[in-house]
Amino acid sequence: SRVRFKDYVIGTVLGEAPGAVVLVLLGSSLDEIGSATFYISLLLAATVLLVPEVLRRWMKRYNWRPAQDND
Repeated sequence: SRVRFKDYVIGTVLGEAPGAVVLVLLGSSLDEIGSATFYISLLLAATVLLVPEVLRRWMKRYNWRPAQDND
């Protein structure tokens, strides 16, 4: 692969961290079902799951492509 290791690590951390944080928050709030923390974590989980799909559809609809790096 032509992806540099540093770029791979940064992309992986930035891509995985939000979902991991939200899932940990959701898991820790399961003993308090009905609390504000539980509902906030559910909302955040739905957001983390839906935003990539919405962006994917938007990019497909408008035929958007990221710029190519010619390094």
